[in-house]
Amino acid sequence: MSIETFSIFYFLDEDIDSTNQNINFDEGGPELTAVLTPGSYSHEDLADQMKISFDAAGALTYTVTFNRPDQTYTIAATGVFALLITSGSQIGTGPFTLIGFTGADLTGAATYTGNTTAGSKYEPQFLLQSFVDEDDNRQKIDPSVNESSDGIVEVVSFGTRRIYELNIVFATDRDVTKSGQIKNNTTGVADLRAFMQRITDKSPFEFMKNIAARATFDKVILETTPEDSKGTAYKLKEKSLNGGPTGFFDTGLLLMRVIT
Repeated sequence: MSIETFSIFYFLDEDIDSTNQNINFDEGGPELTAVLTPGSYSHEDLADQMKISFDAAGALTYTVTFNRPDQTYTIAATGVFALLITSGSQIGTGPFTLIGFTGADLTGAATYTGNTTAGSKYEPQFLLQSFVDEDDNRQKIDPSVNESSDGIVEVVSFGTRRIYELNIVFATDRDVTKSGQIKNNTTGVADLRAFMQRITDKSPFEFMKNIAARATFDKVILETTPEDSKGTAYKLKEKSLNGGPTGFFDTGLLLMRVIT
């Protein structure tokens, strides 16, 4: 089946490691450094990690919010602080570009919002096909079924996998205005390619079934592709549109596991 709304995915372009883990700031005194723990993060998880790191390094209490509609971060504190975007001693190993803060240092306030988009998004140009909602696709993890002598059956497992199934279709750079159903995107194929390259790294990302309701989302990880049962490979397949022009690509069936 297909889904009845257009969807969208959010993903961060890179992991946090020693090359981008240091956020220099101050609270009116000497320079401080919020050190992010290396790892792969979704947007919301990175907000949580930034709060932990700011709180650990400073004396103020911090709140970090991911603004879902415009894909920016807001960093707020219980007092005035400065983000040392250009003057920090570790600007070469900071994540400011990744989290959407560019330009001069931000000083003299208790709240700052990034001026550019944090990370990337991918908007399928057509409704997702072969769609199965996670509510309808659940699997026990390493289950064991035990039956007692009096016929009582017990299932023991390590939890439940919640799986989305979907196929991204009709990714194209062509002008499809006349189709009336496919969204125009002059970089449609490159955008899909970048998305697939990132999620086959097995990094978490966010899936919003309805692009108009971005506050409702699931954090997911790519489980499998047609090319790899471990979800580390992909192949875009070129198709024609209704037997006409080529230049339309799809991913084949993708399984995406919901993670917490």
